[in-house]
Amino acid sequence: MANRIKVRVGDSEIELEGDAKFIESQLTKFYQKIGTQQPNDSLRTSIATDSVQSRVKAATPTKEMSPAEFLRRVAPRGGTEQLLALAHFLEQNRDAKDFSQQEVRTLCGEAKLKNLHGQYFVLAVQQGLLRSTAKSRYALTLTGEDAVSKMIARSQGD
Repeated sequence: MANRIKVRVGDSEIELEGDAKFIESQLTKFYQKIGTQQPNDSLRTSIATDSVQSRVKAATPTKEMSPAEFLRRVAPRGGTEQLLALAHFLEQNRDAKDFSQQEVRTLCGEAKLKNLHGQYFVLAVQQGLLRSTAKSRYALTLTGEDAVSKMIARSQGD
C-alpha cells in the first residue's frame, strides 16, 4: 500500500500519495514554495497517517463482509456518509484505487439500498471528502478516510 500524507500550513495544503522518497521530495518543494522550513523528523513522523490507517484497518471488517453488513456496522447518517462508507468498502474490500458512480450504484444494489443521487458525489468533492481522479472517477481523500473512521468509532461507541 502506498504512503499517504496531508499537510496544511496556514492556507496552503498538500496531499500526497506514493513511496517515501517521492513524498519527501514533494514536501521539500512544497515548503520551499510557501517559504517555511520543513519540520524536524520527530514532528514529521507524528504527522504520518499510519495511525489513521491502522485505526481504520482495525475497525474494517474482513473481506467476507457484504456491503449491507458493512453499512449496518458503520451506520451512516445520510447520503454523503453512505457514499463515503461505500467508497471505503470499495477501497478496502474490493481493492479499488478509484471508483465510478456506477460502481457505487452496483454496491447500493448489493446492499439493497436506494441508489445514491449524483449530487452526493458533487457535495462530497466540494467538501473535500472525495477527489476526482479521472473523468467520472473518484477516490477518498484523507479527510474522507477520517470521516469514515469517525463513523466507525461512533458506531462502535453506541
